[in-house]
Amino acid sequence: MKIVISILAFLTFGTLNVKACDCKEVKSIKDEYDYSKSIVTGKIISQEQVVIYDSKVVKYEPDSKPYNGRLIMKYELVLTEVIKGNFKTDTIIIYTGMGAGDCGFRFKSGEKYLIYGIDGTNNDSVFTNENKSLWTINCFRTKKEDKAEIEKLREITKK
Repeated sequence: MKIVISILAFLTFGTLNVKACDCKEVKSIKDEYDYSKSIVTGKIISQEQVVIYDSKVVKYEPDSKPYNGRLIMKYELVLTEVIKGNFKTDTIIIYTGMGAGDCGFRFKSGEKYLIYGIDGTNNDSVFTNENKSLWTINCFRTKKEDKAEIEKLREITKK
């Protein structure tokens, strides 16, 4: 009986520290610059939960039908500066995971950020739009606005 209780306790409490997101290492500024499709600075002005499936993004309605897709966060960002990339508007969309074990980055409305981004994919299809949106995670160098890092990025861009 003690063995059964011990096994149940281990299975219940022994797995609480397991995380699906595992960032191996933080890249240097230059390496992240080279890897990223886009690098921008700006202010988050809105956020909502959305579902992605078949390269479509739809608003998440919790009381609606069950969704056969991935729940992610959608943030609207007013651009301050485009360090790398080509955006056609002054407001873009940032997609990321929910922020638990899926490596999502948790943004706060009203805060300014430095964002490194790539194309978002789902089932091998790109769902971001190169002129209006990008995907980021907490394994990138995305962070609250960092003036020293922004200056280093400007220097890299000039080369």
